[in-house]
Amino acid sequence: MATAAVLLLLLVGVADALDTIAGGSCHAADDMQEVAAAAAAAAAAAAAAAAANDPWQELVSWLTHHGAQVNVAVHNTGSTAGRLLLASQDTQQGDLLASIPLDMAFSQVAHGGNASMEVAAAALWAMMSDPANPMQPYFASLPKRHELLCPLVQLPQEYLPLLQSEYVAATVQVVQGRISSFWDSHKSVLQQQIPGMTLEDLKYARSLMVTRFIGFPNQGRFMIPLIDLANHQQDCPHRLSVGPCPSSSSSSSSSIRQCALWRAGAALSEGEEVCFFYKSMFNDKSMLQYGFLQSGAIADQLHGLDRHDFKSNPGMSEAQSQLPPPFKGVSSNMLF
Repeated sequence: MATAAVLLLLLVGVADALDTIAGGSCHAADDMQEVAAAAAAAAAAAAAAAAANDPWQELVSWLTHHGAQVNVAVHNTGSTAGRLLLASQDTQQGDLLASIPLDMAFSQVAHGGNASMEVAAAALWAMMSDPANPMQPYFASLPKRHELLCPLVQLPQEYLPLLQSEYVAATVQVVQGRISSFWDSHKSVLQQQIPGMTLEDLKYARSLMVTRFIGFPNQGRFMIPLIDLANHQQDCPHRLSVGPCPSSSSSSSSSIRQCALWRAGAALSEGEEVCFFYKSMFNDKSMLQYGFLQSGAIADQLHGLDRHDFKSNPGMSEAQSQLPPPFKGVSSNMLF
């Protein structure tokens, strides 16, 4: 946490960063002694799980030791299909699938200084690079570079014509341009605070955020451990909200711990996959941001860009208002 805190001081401003560090770490300042004591015990529990070379079991052990409730199981399908979540028991509608304390999540506000996405990405990489950071069990569960696909951040510029859309190409260029500009402006500071950091490290952290951030009104955006392992489904009935943690026993409303509360929207049988609703999106959006194509009824729908009611976000570029030109190539040209 020390490196990330210093980084915020340099990138966001001393006054704002001090407020962030004082109020936005894993726990409030008056709880830090309790957290430190619990960390030693958690480390022992995590070490036992790590011995089995299972980062996802280590993740669950770390979460439950720090007050999370977990009623799902992680299943590793293999290197090509990745991980998914299964119901660990028969579950009824309304039952709790998981409650994850928000102070155990990566927060754009608390850890990123409520600054730009690039500052948050730099802070995330600083934390991931620190072996002593208490969130290492979570970081170990994240996809490795070769497993992560986020065309919005990673697509090489030379492949932009294959998108067959000036609007989409402009969107990719804006996102990637912001990352490159941030790196060029702050490279010396970043490498001073995080020795060996590269532009590719920043892009990796930014891709993790793009593919894993979950936003809540008036709360900001979070990377929430465990829940971000669930696969998207457009008609998924299960929903996520923020509220007091079920295990919170404090009588003071100001110190009640807040959790991401994930509840079943339909009955589940033990061993059934538990889906998650990322957001409403057509296949062009899911491919560009998350790197996958959706199945089911949504696969038969026109891409968002091809719909008559498509509306671009104003202000990015004039190219946004243009629909994609007809594709004149062959299907093999679309593979990248």
